Amino acid sequence: MKKTVKITSLVLAAILLSAVIAIAAGAKDPVSFTDVGTDRWSYGDIVYAVEHGFVNGVGEGRFAPGEACTRAMVVTVLYRAAGEPRVTFKPVFTDVKEGKWYSSAVIWAHLKGIVKGTTATTFEPDAKVTREQLSAFFYRYASFKMYRMEPGEDLSKFKDRDTISSYALNPIKWAVEIGLIKGMTSDTIGPRGFATREQFAAIMVRFDKHKFVVDSGVELPEVPIG
Repeated sequence: MKKTVKITSLVLAAILLSAVIAIAAGAKDPVSFTDVGTDRWSYGDIVYAVEHGFVNGVGEGRFAPGEACTRAMVVTVLYRAAGEPRVTFKPVFTDVKEGKWYSSAVIWAHLKGIVKGTTATTFEPDAKVTREQLSAFFYRYASFKMYRMEPGEDLSKFKDRDTISSYALNPIKWAVEIGLIKGMTSDTIGPRGFATREQFAAIMVRFDKHKFVVDSGVELPEVPIG
């Protein structure tokens, strides 16, 4: 009897150990990048953005937080967030050819009024996106989602406010009002500076967590980007 109990106990232990190993194998690896330390200001935002599928690393264990975003990258993320609706390709821009990884995203965003070309015929997908362009993208995306748009905050505290392009003035006021973007310093907004990948991740997270109100006046819970 004692021998049987001992064998049974060993079998049970083996089963439990296998279950633990299986659970560990199926567990999601923690977000970790060699170029993003836990003491970096954007660490929490990057982890949140990656875990929620908003952004990914650039490969080889890197996130490249200080690298500038491209126009194609930002538009593609918004397109995916919207559920990647089916798009029939139309040659809207001469530099956006069919079959590129960003083609459907650019056409969709253009049709929905979320983005415009850098000229009447070009989009410049590989161009670095500026902070004011990024504000405009999110402003138009929020309008597309039919969220009630706040009137915007007075920008008098920013000494470089006069360098903001006319098309981006309302979007930046709105983005500052709801906390989407913050100054580069206490008195500068840096509208013409390039938006980095970590800044983009932080803005995505703030947008995702913001409580928007739809035009009907019904307050929504914390609204995911999609």
